[in-house]
Amino acid sequence: MASQNVHICLKTKTKTLVLIALICGLISVPFGFAQTFENTPEWISSLNSQDNWFSDVAISSDGNYIAALGENPGQLLFYTKESNASVWSHSLPLSPIDLSMTPDGAYIVAGYLNGYESLSYVAVFANNQSSPLWTYQFPSGFDVTRVAISNDGKTIAAAINHLTGSYTLQTKVLLFNTSDFNSPSETDFSGILTSLTMSSDGNYLAVSTSHYSNEGEGKIYLLSSIERKILWEYSIGLDADCSVISGDGKYLIASGFSSRYSAQLVYFFSTQSSTPIWTSEIDSVHPGVRPKISISENGSRAVISGWYTPAILFSTSYRDYLNYTFKRTGGDCNAISRDGSYAVTAGPFNKITIFKWTGAAFEIAWSATLNEDILVDDVGLSSNGRYLVAGTDHGGLILYDNTKARQVSSQFENPWFWAIVLAVGATVAGASALVIRKQFKKNKSAIALKKV
Repeated sequence: MASQNVHICLKTKTKTLVLIALICGLISVPFGFAQTFENTPEWISSLNSQDNWFSDVAISSDGNYIAALGENPGQLLFYTKESNASVWSHSLPLSPIDLSMTPDGAYIVAGYLNGYESLSYVAVFANNQSSPLWTYQFPSGFDVTRVAISNDGKTIAAAINHLTGSYTLQTKVLLFNTSDFNSPSETDFSGILTSLTMSSDGNYLAVSTSHYSNEGEGKIYLLSSIERKILWEYSIGLDADCSVISGDGKYLIASGFSSRYSAQLVYFFSTQSSTPIWTSEIDSVHPGVRPKISISENGSRAVISGWYTPAILFSTSYRDYLNYTFKRTGGDCNAISRDGSYAVTAGPFNKITIFKWTGAAFEIAWSATLNEDILVDDVGLSSNGRYLVAGTDHGGLILYDNTKARQVSSQFENPWFWAIVLAVGATVAGASALVIRKQFKKNKSAIALKKV
């Protein structure tokens, strides 16, 4: 009878301990269980050249239209999402520089150089013809660096740099109205222009400039295209890397290296004031990196990434966004959907990573690793994030549909999971041995007393 009691007791204790182990294991799974997703391109378009280099891309809000700049030879190409064969192409002399397209895909603006003649141009195209609607030639010696276009296609901006004979750098932003593109307004800036972006209605522009000597300061500017003047400016130290204005024109986010703090900082502004709402330091792997920034239409979410810099994705309402840093997913090109539901980072290590907003933070949705010799030069997302286009060096122009990503593997990749499993296993084994030993001693004593 005593032996039977021992067996029942041990069986009950063992079940309890096993149940505890299972519960601990289930609790641990979310911390270590990872699902890997990948995606197959809808199509890949190649140029008739060995380099096969697409340097800049743009995609319409609905994903139906795609524009791209091809290199070697230089050309502007226009596609629909239905085919990897371009609808039309337009030859550009020597060096395509920058590209922008209206959200409906109706108009495209391109900036390009003719280095042999030291001439720069900006040209506007309609999506139904390969010949430009108009072309503007800048004065000799001025190099076009950035272009932008408003949603309705009526306002175009172009940034140009010029190094004078006395080695003084001149930077200008020209504003064009399609009703009279021969008479642009000019605004002068000091330093080297590093970025130019425009609000959706074309009323505001964000401009950043840098100095490569200690003689000047990098600055962020807010420019009004209506008043044709600078509304405010903000000095951030030696190097202003990038400034981006939200589509609604209400917010501006910028980054730069501050000589005052010897750190790479991010600044978030309301366009109503030159005083930042918040400032925070970038957790940069490579000091002095020039990160790229993208921001959603209403300024609520943003992505920052750069060469050797982790991707940082965050809600702009939170000052401390470092919790949303993703290691090994950085790159010198990125994009975010108009609604902020999806973001993408790519390059330099032939990897494309798609992130999805979950309601509280961004999470990796899927990733693609291209061949080792392929570099991603630019990416674009449709308004709702469904379609992704990537321009690559040696890999062609690639179109993805984010809804077609599929799970390819599941694994316990977090080492903390295995540490928890081993700890639980050791605890259960030790507890089981202790219970058996105590129960055996108790039962032995009971049998001895009974005999007496």
